[in-house]
Amino acid sequence: MSNLSSEIRNAIQSRIDAGEIAGGIALVARHGEIEALEALGTDDGDRNFTLETDTIFHVMSMSKPVATASASILVAEGKLSLDSPVSEYIPQFAKPRQVRVLKPGHSLPSFPPRPGEAPGPMPEFDLVPAERAITVRDLMTMTSGLQTLGVPDPNYPPITPDDTLESWVPKLADLPLDFQPGTRWHYSNTTGYDIIGRLVEIVSGKSFGDYVRERFTDPLGMSDTQFGRDPAKVERSLPLGMFAGLPITVGHYHSGSGGLFSTASDYAKFAQLLLDKGRHGSEQLIPAAAVEMMSRNQIGNVIFGGLNPMQYAGLGDHSAPGLRFGFGVGIVVDQEASGLALPNGSYGWDGIGTRRFWVIPERDTVLVMLMPGIAVGDNTHRAIEAVVCKS
Repeated sequence: MSNLSSEIRNAIQSRIDAGEIAGGIALVARHGEIEALEALGTDDGDRNFTLETDTIFHVMSMSKPVATASASILVAEGKLSLDSPVSEYIPQFAKPRQVRVLKPGHSLPSFPPRPGEAPGPMPEFDLVPAERAITVRDLMTMTSGLQTLGVPDPNYPPITPDDTLESWVPKLADLPLDFQPGTRWHYSNTTGYDIIGRLVEIVSGKSFGDYVRERFTDPLGMSDTQFGRDPAKVERSLPLGMFAGLPITVGHYHSGSGGLFSTASDYAKFAQLLLDKGRHGSEQLIPAAAVEMMSRNQIGNVIFGGLNPMQYAGLGDHSAPGLRFGFGVGIVVDQEASGLALPNGSYGWDGIGTRRFWVIPERDTVLVMLMPGIAVGDNTHRAIEAVVCKS
């Protein structure tokens, strides 16, 4: 066992011993080669399910960078316009939008709900006209105002078992916004990137699942990665727990927001593709310009909330010092201010606070971390990041 592997195991085991996590998987690849791949512990809900290096996770919001990579390809190829209204591609979105504004004296409920806290009254909103239409760029940068984590909306259409992106996305045409487009960054955890997936379908003429398979999973050999849980691989798949039965776990609804299932090794291949500026062997699978636009600040001076959605849900002004946002990824722009061990230029994203990946160009490294549970990963992530990035 290499020293790096030993230190990663110690970092994970210490958090298991502290009762913070039930288990974890971490993969480090340097210069295109796996240098460490470790799996320890169990699922948090089923302690009889032991994590292995090839355990398949529902990677949740780590689906989002795959969605933005798909759309960025089409932008780089001149087939999708970032600054065009979404209505140019989805005509139902041409309807005038309204924006919700909290009425005086009303507040949002805590998210996640505090233990033992009884649900309070639903907040009430006034409606004002949207000042402009939502653009493709707004969706890519989570500045659209369309659906915000932790902000309840009784008008939000549920995804039914029979829905596809084609049938569900138009249902969002009447949904009021939570803020004026382009004015704020807030986490559209279940909506914005499903619309991106639908845009990919419309522009490419293929289902989003087929597009991802043809452009990424097949050429990269990501044989354990797909939308929805593979019934033939249930024994290797992390139990779904509270997410069992959701349409995004079944397979025919291709959610760019959170529908992918993958392993650490598979997802590392996607991360490596980004690190290599879209090149895989002798093939340029993604235009280098697409990777460049994904991995640079795309929100200017708009306040960015951070990596862990549980920490900034709602419409507050939580700020992540030293971090900015590109297309589907957070970017370290000031390592000292960020408090992270990762050097400037590193970028990646999180899934429900327990799945996370990083592309670290300065060290020619990719890092993938997968843990069971929700919002319990920060200490483990930081400990592993420190091991990987120490001099």
